[in-house]
Amino acid sequence: MAQEACHALLEEMPAVAYVARAGDRDTSPVLYVGRAIEEALGHPREVWTDDSRFWSKHLHPEDRARAEAWWLGVLSGAVPAGRPSSVEYRMVTRDGRPVWFRDRAVLRPDGLIHGVMVDVTEEREALERARRAEEERRRLLAGMVGAEERERQRIALDLHDGPVQWLTAAALRLRGLERLLADPGPRSAAEEVVRLLDRTTRALRGLLFDLHPPVLEREGLLPALREHLAGLSQVTRGSLDCRLEGGLAAEPPPEVARLAFRIAQEALANVRKHAHARTVTVEVSSRRGGLLLRVTDDGDGFDVEAAGREPGHLGLASMRERAELAGGELRVESRPGAGTTVEAWLPIVGGQTERGM
Repeated sequence: MAQEACHALLEEMPAVAYVARAGDRDTSPVLYVGRAIEEALGHPREVWTDDSRFWSKHLHPEDRARAEAWWLGVLSGAVPAGRPSSVEYRMVTRDGRPVWFRDRAVLRPDGLIHGVMVDVTEEREALERARRAEEERRRLLAGMVGAEERERQRIALDLHDGPVQWLTAAALRLRGLERLLADPGPRSAAEEVVRLLDRTTRALRGLLFDLHPPVLEREGLLPALREHLAGLSQVTRGSLDCRLEGGLAAEPPPEVARLAFRIAQEALANVRKHAHARTVTVEVSSRRGGLLLRVTDDGDGFDVEAAGREPGHLGLASMRERAELAGGELRVESRPGAGTTVEAWLPIVGGQTERGM
């Protein structure tokens, strides 16, 4: 009675149960296969018991070698008897469709192999759709970041070749006029104009770097951050101690490096404009298959929840959008009087040239 109940249960299972006698690749007769195999592949189950090569013949060509190697491992005892082993592969249905199975088998001490094949086609297709969606997202991200950087580069070149050159030329001419002015009044006025032109030119050159830092393309993320922090220290006349810590196992892909730099740039701009900090530290590290960026300052701090209710406040929205666009995440910790930490994690697929600090 118990044997009949067990057999009925096997027949009604949505998965395909089977029993085979251990032999070699060509002589491992299938003694039993569940009824579910007919619905899965479209072949009557009798063909499995009549032809010991049926399984191998209907494996997908791309998976045949791998699946057969697994089966031989089960037969040869590569997996100790009594310990289950599993593999995923495709079989071809009667009408030519590929069906994914997760096959789990165990070699029993009596020489019989007990196995269960579960149709995981929907799971595999969902994973493939997710993979294609991720590839498309990354393609769009790379295109968007590239387009943004190209526009920044164009604006930077226009500023360099136009206003910056004009201001430099005007300052040079005024310096020449200074030497011709004997009257202290006009001479002093000319000197003041020269100082203003020099100050404006320096500000524009800083803006050019912010728009398109060439070192980011030439040398990578860490050198670009180091140069940006050096410029920030100069702008604040040394009142802000700027530090760069950590390192990367490998240089991230260009689009990830650009996003990380822009997030750091925005966070540092907030520190300069609002924090009244004495120290700011930028940490970069490889973490969880991605890049972890942390910007910490000892400034005034602020109420994060209140800031979150104000769209765009302190550039938080911009930083969060950049991180989420890359499939990452951004976290901000702060409270009044206790400084601020901005932490962004950006995923990386594949690696580039190895670098360090």
